[in-house]
Amino acid sequence: MALKQRARRDEDKQQRRDAILKAARALLERAPRLDTTVAEVAERAGVAKGTIFLYYPTREALELAVLEQELDGWFDALDRELAEPSGAWSAQRVASVIVGSVVLRKLMARLLVRLETVLEHGAPAEQVALFRHRLLDRTTRTGALVEKRLARLGRGDGARAIVYARALLVGLWGMADAAPSAAKAMSEPAMAAIRVDFERDFERSLGALLHAMQSERA
Repeated sequence: MALKQRARRDEDKQQRRDAILKAARALLERAPRLDTTVAEVAERAGVAKGTIFLYYPTREALELAVLEQELDGWFDALDRELAEPSGAWSAQRVASVIVGSVVLRKLMARLLVRLETVLEHGAPAEQVALFRHRLLDRTTRTGALVEKRLARLGRGDGARAIVYARALLVGLWGMADAAPSAAKAMSEPAMAAIRVDFERDFERSLGALLHAMQSERA
């Protein structure tokens, strides 16, 4: 009986955790500046505000958990794209697939911009360590698929390519996702030289980087 009761309690906890993450994700998606409050998440999830902190002791811990879900979805989608069809691809084609898998995942991009500068500073150390180990695993697995597509890459180069892609994503998204006042100023024709088109510049930069990695190996 004790084991059954424990199982039910564990199941209840997981259901509550899932409800909290679902609510947080829905609210964060609607908030371009990620200014959703914990109280709003609690209300949407149907739990007390204090309950949120039992599962996620800080706001950053909650956002990091949402980011992990977003990254899992991204890696899953990217793995499917890279798995078919078989054979060698050009660097530009791989770049196009990676960029295409990112452009509709705005919440993931916004949270990735905050990962090293905000989220990992406010989340518990144990959660951050677990997140990093899972990120390593997903990056390594997806990197192996990149290596199959770009035949001239060496072992481990695919994982580095994913790391570089993430760095480009964070930098270019941060520049393109400007405040309204900056966006208005950047719309002027004279600003064209310093204006960032996220999708175009991400694909162009990543394609050039992957081509350079292949050339180094050759």
